[in-house]
Amino acid sequence: MAFRSSALTKRRAAVLIGCVVLVAAFVSLRSDPEPTERYPNVVFPQTRYPLMAKTFNVSFGVPLEQPHSRDRVIPSDGPLQQYIKLHDSITSGPLGHRKYVLFSKDDAGLGNRMMGYASALLLAMMTDRAVMIAGWDQREAIQLPFKQWLWETLPEHERKLKMRPIPTWHYVFFPGDDFAETWDKKKIDEIVNTDWAAVSDQVLFLDMTVPLYYYIVRNRHFRRKIEQIFHPISFDDLTGFDILGYAARTFQMTTALQQQLDEMVLKARGPDLSGRLVSLQLRTAGNAQISGKPGASLGDSMDLVYMEESDIPVFVQCAVNLATETNATIFLATDSDAARQLAQEALGPRLLTVDGHIGHSAHGALSKGDLFKIFLDNYMLGAGDEIILTR
Repeated sequence: MAFRSSALTKRRAAVLIGCVVLVAAFVSLRSDPEPTERYPNVVFPQTRYPLMAKTFNVSFGVPLEQPHSRDRVIPSDGPLQQYIKLHDSITSGPLGHRKYVLFSKDDAGLGNRMMGYASALLLAMMTDRAVMIAGWDQREAIQLPFKQWLWETLPEHERKLKMRPIPTWHYVFFPGDDFAETWDKKKIDEIVNTDWAAVSDQVLFLDMTVPLYYYIVRNRHFRRKIEQIFHPISFDDLTGFDILGYAARTFQMTTALQQQLDEMVLKARGPDLSGRLVSLQLRTAGNAQISGKPGASLGDSMDLVYMEESDIPVFVQCAVNLATETNATIFLATDSDAARQLAQEALGPRLLTVDGHIGHSAHGALSKGDLFKIFLDNYMLGAGDEIILTR
């Protein structure tokens, strides 16, 4: 097709990071100067919430085929390709003797699932096991590069193998969180000190979406492998986003999703793909389809980390100022119908959004269109020359 130009092919690698963008507010990574420093002629009104707080300038472990504003060091692809071969050899081996790391969490959002999957993949690579996923309902959009990775495709007796649960606890925690590390010290110690490669149980089972990779990398038995996998990133320089990005490299878009993404990138950047694209994300969690509770807002129970409806006009004005200053197309991903409508009225043809119903992958069955919208929103955020996020 005409839009599959060589220039577009070169940009594809850059958009593969999109699946991890929405968790950026929770991950430790380097950031560029505040937008007020980067764009001195743009007025960024202040609200009681972090508004367009940072522009992130990292590559998240994705190999870039051309000069790009993201300058993060990229780990080699060699260890991942070796692991894919190991995975396929494990799953083609005799039943009853295979060893797995099983991740199962079908009632979480895409960002949370990504943290759980990244943790399971990292543990599987550390212990020479095959990572498997149960309840993966996103196959029409995303596949994995392994010959067999869906738990449900294994024979029933194989799925009844003895499992050892990986210690988990509720919600998101990070190293340095004194409360979490005191409250769950016994579980953390088990993750950090156990020689998991020597565990005889055939299945290690992870059923939470917390970023356990922060503690897996602390395990002294894994230090050498971690350094080999993420080279040339030094161990002390490794971030959560490096691990998330590494896991995202195993995501393979289906042909249908890839075609839609190609068309959107072409629309955003123009026929020669030279146009500037700034990607914005606005999360309010005021939409009932997002919160899962009619009339409720997640902000009520999350220390008001999300913006409210009254902040939307301020955000949209920032987007207008930014589009004028940078002569860019603005891509907007949001959970607010009001924000999308107001931005469309203010920006007109300079605004690009993904059409479709605003929903959440954790709440009920999704149509193919809804599923594609979730992934396209994320991939288009990753396709921007710059990404500006609310928290």
